[in-house]
Amino acid sequence: MKKQIFLFIVSVLMLVASVAAVQALDVVITPSSPDASDSLTAYVNGYEDTTFDFYWMKDGATYKTSTGTSSTLSASYTNPEDEWTVSVWVPESAWYDSYEVGDESVTIAGEAPSTSDGNVVIEPSDPCGDDDLTASVEGYEDTTFDFYWMKNGATYKTSTGTSSRLSDSYTESGDVWTVVVWVPESAWYDSFEYGSDSVEIQDCTDGGDDDTPPTYDGGNLVIEPTEPCDEDNLRAYVDGYESTTFDYYWTMGGSTYYTSTGPSSTLDDSYTEIGDLWTVTAWVPASASYDSFEYDSASVEILDCSETSDNTAPYAADIHFTVTEGDMVDVDLVQYSSVWDYLGAGIAAMVSETQDVPAYDADGDVLAIIFGLPLNLGSGQWQTEVGDAGFYQVQALVGDGTDYEEVLIEITVEEAPVIVVDTEAPVATDIHFSVTEGDLADVSVVYTNNYGTFLLAQSANSLYEETTIYVYDADSAESELTYTFSSPLNANGDWQTVLGDEGSYTADFTVTDAEGNSGSATIDITVEAEGEEPCTDSDNDGICDEDECTDANNDGICDEDECTDSDNDGICDEDECTDSDNDGICDVDECTDANNNGICDVDECTDSDNDGICDEDENASPVLDDISDVTVEEGDTVSVCASAYDAEGDVLTYGYSNIPGGSYDASTGCWIWDTTYSDAGQYTDIVVSVTDGHSTDSTSFTVKVDDICADTNANDVCDEDELSTGDYEGDLLVVQEAKVLNAHTLYSAYDVSGMDLETSGVFYIEDDTLYSTGSDDTVKVLLTLTNDNSFDTREINVHFILNGEEYTSSFEDLDRSEEGSQIYAVAIPEGLETGNYPLVVQVESDDISYETAFNLHVVSLGDYVTSAEADEEDVSQDEPLGFWDKIGAFFSSLF
Repeated sequence: MKKQIFLFIVSVLMLVASVAAVQALDVVITPSSPDASDSLTAYVNGYEDTTFDFYWMKDGATYKTSTGTSSTLSASYTNPEDEWTVSVWVPESAWYDSYEVGDESVTIAGEAPSTSDGNVVIEPSDPCGDDDLTASVEGYEDTTFDFYWMKNGATYKTSTGTSSRLSDSYTESGDVWTVVVWVPESAWYDSFEYGSDSVEIQDCTDGGDDDTPPTYDGGNLVIEPTEPCDEDNLRAYVDGYESTTFDYYWTMGGSTYYTSTGPSSTLDDSYTEIGDLWTVTAWVPASASYDSFEYDSASVEILDCSETSDNTAPYAADIHFTVTEGDMVDVDLVQYSSVWDYLGAGIAAMVSETQDVPAYDADGDVLAIIFGLPLNLGSGQWQTEVGDAGFYQVQALVGDGTDYEEVLIEITVEEAPVIVVDTEAPVATDIHFSVTEGDLADVSVVYTNNYGTFLLAQSANSLYEETTIYVYDADSAESELTYTFSSPLNANGDWQTVLGDEGSYTADFTVTDAEGNSGSATIDITVEAEGEEPCTDSDNDGICDEDECTDANNDGICDEDECTDSDNDGICDEDECTDSDNDGICDVDECTDANNNGICDVDECTDSDNDGICDEDENASPVLDDISDVTVEEGDTVSVCASAYDAEGDVLTYGYSNIPGGSYDASTGCWIWDTTYSDAGQYTDIVVSVTDGHSTDSTSFTVKVDDICADTNANDVCDEDELSTGDYEGDLLVVQEAKVLNAHTLYSAYDVSGMDLETSGVFYIEDDTLYSTGSDDTVKVLLTLTNDNSFDTREINVHFILNGEEYTSSFEDLDRSEEGSQIYAVAIPEGLETGNYPLVVQVESDDISYETAFNLHVVSLGDYVTSAEADEEDVSQDEPLGFWDKIGAFFSSLF
């Protein structure tokens, strides 16, 4: 069972580890020369706002991991002279595995070791002439020192290490040998003397037993554990001589698999299998006086502990839930101490959606869970993105350290709502035609939803005269389109020609859809001459003689409304006033009273009420001064006083609208508002106006109230513990993330009516029209914005510029301290040639002006795009044990 879990983990890690090599980034650790009291902070230079996985390691072991834009290692982890390395990885996504982008290392400044508790010793303490001398520092057997062996003030041997050995070839009976131990110098301190010890070499020739091998009486070779399982390491030592060095030989079936020398020996469980009989033999190492010889041996058999274990396997229920593309999946293990609580949660999980895996262990063991892909191995998290829509079955393991239970997690990822950015502009056919002077030029518009009909009309109009414009739009209904004509045509596309209009004319036609995308057509009109030329009635005989008046209505008579009454005799004489009501009299409302005599003289005021008098409503309007925007903190008073100028000195009255609170004085124009600690926000389009009783002027301004306090006790006082100074100060609307989600090749799909073309892959032709089976002709852009202002933000516009064309959409309103995300689908314009095209993304509002660009690779159908079919992986598996089957097995185990 242990090996099954191990193989499952290895398989998951192998999938996660499949990454592509990339150029290393600049990883930084600060401070760069730390001491033991400093915390270490790591980030990627130039990518301070990008999220990475950070792994803090020392001596090849990982001590801390974190995910974010930076990572901090507390000083509690570090010791003097430690070398710490941080490895930075790009987190995995739905399109690529996690991969390393760089690493960096620092060394913690060292401290000089203390000499208070160490003791320099030489062994043996009473050596004979044939004994080697070994020096070490008692209590610091694993610490490196410099050793100096001296006799009579002269140094004979030096060495560096955890101990030092002086061969008996140096010694003679009667010698007094001294070893002096120094702490080696480092980058942080100089070398200094730690301590010393001395021994005198004895004359042992009279003893007679120096060549006798040791017996180690009372010793006993021991293997622990005495009843090992296949996952246990085996440890051998001589009981009673735990500090004595022996040679150990591990054998099975007559073959030696592992040897070691020391006070003890450990055989790793990777050597062992159930049923093995292992023997360890301890030998006394050879010396100058005797050969190596066997001391003792011991044997153990490897047991199958799964058969004898009284452990009860844990129980866990399957779960299912639904999320939307872009949601964070976070599956947790919930362990119940009561079996009845677990059963209730398991039954509920069958009916209702949940991201908590119910679990129970009859032995009270603490349970842990390991997840399969796409969930994170340990955390159970998965950040879904656009393109992840589908149904996923994830296998997880819930274990108590001895046994485990399999859990099936079913995840349904639904497609995220997408704002579709319209890139299909309407199109219109050019036309040309001829009329005769005096004819009505009448242009009509016909909408068609058949692109083939449009193409046919376009071809015909280029050859023949036509007064009908054909309009086509691939993604709009006729009711969503508006039409406009330029001069000489009127708004309805008509023009009444008259004598004298002979010539060539060009008018523009524009069709616009609901998103503001426009198409245009050119209208060429030829007016041919016919009949008598118009003239000026210079002899004022009422007859349109040659070279006389302009006969506007083309009736051959110079009518009275076709001239100007320059002599003000009430008769429309030659070259006189324009008789707008065509009554033959130049009325008072047709001139300006320049001398202000109350009579509408020639070239005088416009009498708007047509009473023949220049009234006072024709006086100068008051002019209101501009008002600057106001910024205050919560609790402050807003005070705004408007001012205006009136040329006649009239009495002025002021008014305010859209004010968030307070009151104003209409006579002084002053508005006073005492803000409270719940008024933080931005208040736009506050309008102040002024009037003199006849005319009005107005202006607008904005008030921002910064959030400085959370008045939680509602006492209208900002208490010390409620202050939030520095919170949301200033214009802090920022683009948190902008990226293209489907970064694969895009396709330019367009109509191919009448073409004999073969396609494959994501394209197919039906009814002479090309279609795409996927979303390869649409690029999806994800925008995430954070509003750290103290006020709400409205009217955020998003512009997309592709191939020189601009398309506009909007972003959701963001309240203060709010973050929002939106996905946009931008269709690739029809007919693009194969190549790279920049997609420019602009975000604009009163608080932000942001721009970035993405390079898109577009493939044209003209290059005969093909798409190889991907091999589908067989993910079929045996049907998992149902919940009620597991419950039945559970109760069976109890009885």
